[in-house]
Amino acid sequence: NTVSVINSLAAGGPKVVANVTVGSNPGGVALTNDGLLAFVTNTGDGTVSVIDTITLKEIDLDPTREGMDRIRLPVGAQPWYIAVHPAKNEQRMFIADRARPVVYEISTNLFNVNRFAS
Repeated sequence: NTVSVINSLAAGGPKVVANVTVGSNPGGVALTNDGLLAFVTNTGDGTVSVIDTITLKEIDLDPTREGMDRIRLPVGAQPWYIAVHPAKNEQRMFIADRARPVVYEISTNLFNVNRFAS
């Protein structure tokens, strides 16, 4: 499963400049306030991918382990909509669950799931 990066200002019209591999069934996308990271909800596997917007590659959160390590939500989670807190000094994102009435709050600098609200 991939997310396409599009240059909307390309000569001749919008052009796909990269396809970034992410988790299963990607849904929502949100950027950090500085634009350096993109977060993608992966509904199919209950994870969130972190993409470096300079290299256009997914960041492996634990390169010492085999495979791609993403932000993991609780078992059964189906992350869907995502938003990053707009204040520069706030380092939080919020993700709505597609299957149940839950919103996850996650630190954007530590990638820890802090709490759940329903």
